[in-house]
Amino acid sequence: MTAKPEACEGPATTGAAGTGRRMLPRVAAQLLVQIRFQGMPAPLMGQVRDIGPGGLCLETASRFARDSLRSVSVDFADRTAPFKVDGCWQRDAPGRTGVLTGVRFVDLQPSESEHLWSYVYARAGELASFLRGRSDLSGMDYDEAVDLTLFTRLVHFAAGDCIYKRGSLGTRGDSAFVVYRGKVILEARSGTGRSAYTDHVAEGGVFGGMPLLAAAPHPETATAETDLLALEIDSHSYRYLESSRPQAVRWVSQALFRRYAGRLERLIEQPGVRPAPGP
Repeated sequence: MTAKPEACEGPATTGAAGTGRRMLPRVAAQLLVQIRFQGMPAPLMGQVRDIGPGGLCLETASRFARDSLRSVSVDFADRTAPFKVDGCWQRDAPGRTGVLTGVRFVDLQPSESEHLWSYVYARAGELASFLRGRSDLSGMDYDEAVDLTLFTRLVHFAAGDCIYKRGSLGTRGDSAFVVYRGKVILEARSGTGRSAYTDHVAEGGVFGGMPLLAAAPHPETATAETDLLALEIDSHSYRYLESSRPQAVRWVSQALFRRYAGRLERLIEQPGVRPAPGP
């Protein structure tokens, strides 16, 4: 069976042997894109959220018919590049009213492919420098950070958007996130509605991911405190990284657990809260 291009399959593929081998990399991006359809003279505007040599993921304000999609023009820093494309999948963007659509490039020319590869690795280097220098993952070495960036997607949330809710599991919000720009507020409440704790996560901070770490529901609700851009590591990427890049997953997992441990420590230290006695 001929394998489909990466953009039509999601972040990783699993072969007959269960290897989970990734076909082509992608990298988180924030690029303007013009989307053209058959029979429509004017393009629809959108944002590229990740891009690779096989295709891209774009975000639009509303759904459209994927089979009418014909081409996209991506605004890179050095050029506006048109590509013939096919629509592959479509789903609601996490936490907001936008829509994500995966597309694959069709009849890609060698020069176009070379430009895409160059962009992907240059962008991966930029994001790796961010992760190593300005995030909770600052202990990673450069190669590990680059590996991780090739499995991320840039997601946008407007101020006030709910990213995930306390108790949720098995949803689009199961991902782990690294704040790229903006702030997130995390809040847990008791059954009576009393606030147990509130935490704020700023640029470089990690949050979420409990469903990935422990197959357990989120212990708090995450809301965009300001306009927010975050690097998303979704469940497909996380599981693939577990088998192919375990060191990168270890850094992500440890950073998330450190955040959770810090919130638990602050909760225990609150007046009137006493740790349970030992056995």
